[in-house]
Amino acid sequence: MSVKIYTAWRCSLENLPEFHALLHEHMMDSIIKWVRVFMPNIKYELVAKGIEYIKNHDPWAKDKTLEDIRICFDEWIRLKIILLLAYRDSTKPEVGAFDLDCGFNVYISKGHAYILPFGKRCAYDDFAIPSFAEQYGFWDNTDKPEEVSEEEWKKREDEWGKILDNMDNLRLQHHVLNLSNNFNMGTNVFSFLKKAVPSRGDTLSYLFFMDYWDRNMGINEVLMKEVS
Repeated sequence: MSVKIYTAWRCSLENLPEFHALLHEHMMDSIIKWVRVFMPNIKYELVAKGIEYIKNHDPWAKDKTLEDIRICFDEWIRLKIILLLAYRDSTKPEVGAFDLDCGFNVYISKGHAYILPFGKRCAYDDFAIPSFAEQYGFWDNTDKPEEVSEEEWKKREDEWGKILDNMDNLRLQHHVLNLSNNFNMGTNVFSFLKKAVPSRGDTLSYLFFMDYWDRNMGINEVLMKEVS
């Protein structure tokens, strides 16, 4: 069986908690960066559907103009649409372009942790490896890196072979973001929202509350029909 582990890291078990925290933070920030770059590209016709729904269903908006609502909720609705697209794509792997689910698997073996990321490459491609860890990929379809000796490469082959032969028993999985099982209550969705939406004082607090309350409003269903 051909092995192609192009991105992986290794650290001691003692350093795993710190590595875990650094990688989680980096992947969350990278996904948020990707989302914020894409938010302006959401068609205003879609945003207008959300604004119209808030106007017609939210008591707060009863005496507000559509422009008032747009000023408060434009970015939040764009973010909501991206999350709905991400949920759609996470449940339809053949589409995939907006799938934001990401995280990493950790394999424990002989005093070391072997970490394999999953999800969008932009979530981990530029991760700065801390001094206490090392890049620890292995592949057998092309030449090894020049800086790795033959002896070290063979050692990696043996270690990854043992892990892959027993991967389900050795694996610990951590989701940085997981929308595929439940859009509203998926893993770390709330902390994602807190970072992704710019701070606006009381308005921001209201948006966070509304993100969970809107399950009973139906705005998800309205917007999902538009993006499906």
